[in-house]
Order: sequence, then structure tokens, then C-alpha cells
Amino acid sequence: MRPSLNMLDEELTARIVDEAMDFASTWWIALSALGRDNFGWYCFYDRQQAIYQHGSTWEAPFPAAPMQLETNLRNPRPIGEFAAHIAHYPPPAAFRVHCGTPPITLRSADFNVMAGQLRTLLNELTQKENIAPEQIVVLSPYRIENAKSAWRTGLSQFKTSSDMATPSTGKIRIGTIQGFKGLEADVVILVGVDANAAKHPDWLYIGASRARAVLYLLVLEEFPDISV
Repeated sequence: MRPSLNMLDEELTARIVDEAMDFASTWWIALSALGRDNFGWYCFYDRQQAIYQHGSTWEAPFPAAPMQLETNLRNPRPIGEFAAHIAHYPPPAAFRVHCGTPPITLRSADFNVMAGQLRTLLNELTQKENIAPEQIVVLSPYRIENAKSAWRTGLSQFKTSSDMATPSTGKIRIGTIQGFKGLEADVVILVGVDANAAKHPDWLYIGASRARAVLYLLVLEEFPDISV
């Protein structure tokens, strides 16, 4: 039987909020109205990923004792340190995985050339390295439908899915960096990265930090040097 709202009011004694830095101030009022009085809050947030609320002005919604999570559990050290570097953020104090492949950057003169790089890379990953397509996600700062996104032709021979949250067997997930926030994949390819993207270090930080094992960046030649 599906519980009623009255049953929830009686039973719920705590709230767990993920990606709390994306919540507007009025949302907390609505959440506070749910459940019994004096319930507990557990909020997880990273101000470095506050792309929907301005990170410099966001504050915790209520007085609390913050607990800083200092160990990076998702990225191997080379990727985690790279993500922090390109966004000018301090690196995590510790990593669960210390060894790994450093991020690989491929430069091109324009998005048409980048399409060929993307096609070649995906063929190498899926055919030579036997990485399943569902382990790969291709992320861009801009929607694939954008007229400038000529790099998308590099995906033409592959099966793809726009369902970012649910991997589909035999399909490569594609979408925006912003739409993949809070998610992760074994292999992340950041594509369509131009000089404008360099002005948004939070985008790059989010995109790079999605990778659990391998990270590729396909950037235009105009993009500044981002080596660690």
C-alpha cells in the first residue's frame, strides 16, 4: 500500500538533501513544512558546483555544525588533482585511489576536425580496448543540438542515449556537463570545449570530476593550456 501524506508526517524524522547548493531559499521553506516538528537535517553540498545558485553568495539554510568530507572517493588522484587545477580550487586532502591515467587532452582547429578525433577515440575505446559503450559518457558545455556543435557528427556510427542517469547496454550516453552534475561514469569525454568554456571553470570542474577512471578533453586550439 502506498503511504499517505499523513503517514509520512508521522513517520519521517529526518531530511536528507543532496546537491543542496542548487536549492533556492524558498525551497527550504517547503521542505520545512514536511514531517514532524524538530526533525533533523542532513545536507550534502559542494559550493564549487553551485552553477544554478551563485556559489559566492550561497549559505547553508540553517545553523549547523558542518562536517567536511576530505577524501575524494570518485576520482583517481591524477583526475581529481586535474579537476581542481583547472578550476583553481584546492585539491582534496586525500584520495581513495592514488594511481591512474592522467587526463588526455586532444586539440583541434575546429569542431569538424574534432568530430574526426571523437570518432577515432570512440572506436579505439570500444573496439581496441573493449570498453563497453555504456561505460562511456560524452559531455559538452553546450547542447548537441546547438548549431555550433559540428563535433556531433563524430557520434554518427555509434548508438547513443540521452538518458544520463541510466546506462543502456550498447549505448554511449551524451549530454551537457551541467545535466550530468551529480552523476559519474568510468570514461568521460569532454568535447566541444572552446575559449568561452574556459571562462566557466565550474563547468570544467564538474565535467572533469565525473570520471571514475579515464578522462579525455577535446578542445579547440584557442583553449588555454591547462596542464597541471
